Amino acid sequence: MSEQQFAIVGRMEGLWPHQLPTFEMHRHRRGGDCGHVDPSRKNKLLHGSETWAAEAAARIDEIRFENYNQELAALEKRRRKTERLNRIVEGPRDPWRASEHGPMREMILTANKDFFASDLSSFFGEADGLEQQFEEVALAWLKQTFGDDLVHARADLDETSYHIHAVILPIETGKDGRRMVQPSKHAVIADYEHFQDEIGKVFAPLGLKRGEERAKAGRAAYARGETPPPPRRHVRPKKWREQEDLRLAAERAALEAAQAEQQRKTAEAEAALAAEREAIEAAEIRRQQAAAAAVAALEAAQAEQQRKTAEAEAELAAKREAIKTAEIRREQAAAQAEAALEAERQRLAEQAEEQDAILAAVEALGTGQIDPTQDTVTLAPAAPESAEATEVETRIARSPRGWNRFLAALTPGWQRLRQAAREEADAALALEKARVAREHSEIDGAWQDLAQMAREFRIDTGPFKTAKEQVRKVLARWRIMKARDAKRSGKNQGE
Repeated sequence: MSEQQFAIVGRMEGLWPHQLPTFEMHRHRRGGDCGHVDPSRKNKLLHGSETWAAEAAARIDEIRFENYNQELAALEKRRRKTERLNRIVEGPRDPWRASEHGPMREMILTANKDFFASDLSSFFGEADGLEQQFEEVALAWLKQTFGDDLVHARADLDETSYHIHAVILPIETGKDGRRMVQPSKHAVIADYEHFQDEIGKVFAPLGLKRGEERAKAGRAAYARGETPPPPRRHVRPKKWREQEDLRLAAERAALEAAQAEQQRKTAEAEAALAAEREAIEAAEIRRQQAAAAAVAALEAAQAEQQRKTAEAEAELAAKREAIKTAEIRREQAAAQAEAALEAERQRLAEQAEEQDAILAAVEALGTGQIDPTQDTVTLAPAAPESAEATEVETRIARSPRGWNRFLAALTPGWQRLRQAAREEADAALALEKARVAREHSEIDGAWQDLAQMAREFRIDTGPFKTAKEQVRKVLARWRIMKARDAKRSGKNQGE
């Protein structure tokens, strides 16, 4: 719904029963002013049958004759023969009191067309749009307020603004038993301000508000001693369209007169313009002749200039070609120099990495990352906690060539050192084995002597105990040496 709040528009006018056929002609768009109607859109009957007008007229006739018969019966009962004869001659009377307006009421309910144009229900796929909601609220209120007195209601969809027409036939039974068409039966008809208040409340849920309270504003102005605003007079659409047609006809006549005057002035201006055009054309011919001569001279000068330009351009093209060739040669020489420089940079970088790898390998000897007990020179993996060893390993990995050069230089000497160390170890081992054999022989002899002495003396004296302890010590030392010899022997076999 739009942010602007529109007012509910409600209007009531008196309606005479004899106007019902004209009302129906307007409903069916037969005759009259239909220039504002869109024939592609059909109106919608909301309440009452298609023959409601005839039914309402028949109902009024029924009341008219019913009241007539009741009057005659009452006069006959009261034995007023003369009055009864006069009433017979007079015939049935209309069942309503004389007034300026008709006894019935035509009601129109609508809102500003922009209110309905702001409806986005169809865009969001909703079934109940503003027109449908307006129709439901209006029809419910009409039925609740007027009951059986509501004889007709329809929604007009073929005009600029959506609106609802309703016809009220207010019938009330008097104290004398006669039925009369009495508009004041309903409070909303008797009091126009009450009518506006009511529809303002009923249509408020749709976002509509009550119309301007002009009567209240007028009373307030009177109370302040001021001149109240002029009353707003409703003009029926037909009357308004007639007035608009007259206004437009007057405007059209004035426009046609202005156009005629404009045409006259235009003709005069065109004649003057034609004479001026002839003079201009003569001057133009002279100008063109002079221009032709000037163009010929200019073309000759341009031809000469073009020849000179062509020669200059040819010379310039040759110079450009020579410059281009020299530039290509310069670029080729520069590219070759750059390639040679880059190759030299690469060689120096590789040489620096190779030298650093050799230096790192030397440092690895000092840090123990190269095991001297191995026959081949092997770099042991660095421990995770040793940053120095990790750096040495990284430096060696940068240049496999440096590591290979280190190995080539170190391996011959390394193998000679390993061979000399192995021979020296073997000689020392042989000497140690001979010594152990001698000591083992001495121990065996001493042990045999001690055993003989023990058998001969069978005593447990102190010196004997001391000798026995010495033997035990010698045997323990012998067992240690024997275990060490066995370990060395196994290691040499593995190598």
